[in-house]
Amino acid sequence: MRINQVTLPKAGGQRLHEYARNGFPLEGYRCWKNYTGSRKRISKCLLSAIASFVLVLSLLTARIDAQEAARLAIRPKLELEIGRDLDSDDFFFERIVRVASSGDGRIFVLDAGAPDLKVFGPAGKYLTAFGRAGAGPREFTHPADLLLSDSSVSVTDVMQRRLTTYTLEGKHIETRRFDNTGADRPGYIVYEMRGGSVLIVTGPIVTNGGGSVFHDLYTSVLLKTVRPPKLDTLVRIRADLALYRRPGAWIANASTMGVGDGGAWALLGDSMLALVNGHTGMVRWMSVAANGARVQRSAKLSRKLRPVTRQDVVTMKRQSRAEMPYYKNVALEFSEIPTHWSVASRALFADNGSLWIGPPYPTGSTGQWTVFPSGNANAFSVSLPSAFTLSSVRGERLYGHAKSEDETPIVQVYAMPSRSRLR
Repeated sequence: MRINQVTLPKAGGQRLHEYARNGFPLEGYRCWKNYTGSRKRISKCLLSAIASFVLVLSLLTARIDAQEAARLAIRPKLELEIGRDLDSDDFFFERIVRVASSGDGRIFVLDAGAPDLKVFGPAGKYLTAFGRAGAGPREFTHPADLLLSDSSVSVTDVMQRRLTTYTLEGKHIETRRFDNTGADRPGYIVYEMRGGSVLIVTGPIVTNGGGSVFHDLYTSVLLKTVRPPKLDTLVRIRADLALYRRPGAWIANASTMGVGDGGAWALLGDSMLALVNGHTGMVRWMSVAANGARVQRSAKLSRKLRPVTRQDVVTMKRQSRAEMPYYKNVALEFSEIPTHWSVASRALFADNGSLWIGPPYPTGSTGQWTVFPSGNANAFSVSLPSAFTLSSVRGERLYGHAKSEDETPIVQVYAMPSRSRLR
């Protein structure tokens, strides 16, 4: 599997000359200007000129490729919005965490702020809502994910470590609690996999109190197998956090760096898992069974990797101190900084098995998603508004959420062009 390559247009000498004048190496140009006539000098000039030309051409190619890739990306059109009409509480959302659609077009919205699960028709008409805050069998306190099948919908609860399942009409089927997983967290997400194995996802944590300190800046994806019974760590994804600490003392706080989470994971059904390394661009598809997980396929994102420089660290420190003014006059160490900016922090499987991988922080008004089809077709790009959080893909429709002008959460549905590669 490879990303489609964009053909580089021919660049004229005047364009290269402008690039050189704007700060690129001019050694080859100066070498010929100071030519003395010796063969040794001629050879040196030739090598220097070729090296300068190759460097300038590579930089020019990178700029043109980036612009051309953005131009050729598929651009879905906004088709439906739910939540702008606040005349009814049925259309009011507090904190949307997941949006998904059933085969008949119904839209399911998991609102962690309510908390409940709201259901709308294909055209956005409110139908019903079920689930509520509490510790009962039909209730949840910290809903984190939504799993939708042809006949049921399940909600994962982080702090209660439970999975509550309903029919698509809202009738409660069962609530299962997962306590003996071996995960070292007060809260985690649990997914039941094929063959009786269990997938466990724990988030980053930073705690202070009682003189004890515990911190882990990684999201861990663990697999608890049945045969043999064991707990394996499949991946650890570096969160977009850095630690502030007093020298030789306890950790004070964690601050967002702005480099993006160091990767992502996605789940397809109960037997396929995708793991994305945002620092290297590597993507792995893994099949999950009762005895463990095996790599079935791999690919690499064609996104340029950028190392974290000293100047980047200086900027991060300045921004972090601005977020925590109460530590302005305290000597603090800035630690556990990743080596590279992330190129991917979001991932999800579409209903047809294609894998969608998104950037950490889209620049400008749009963000480029890379789509790996389930077959042998080449990967392609989809351009989405940076304010839109993609949650699920079914058919040629993209479901997610954004915020209105007054910062109110809203549901949005985008439609892919009729001739898109999703067909």
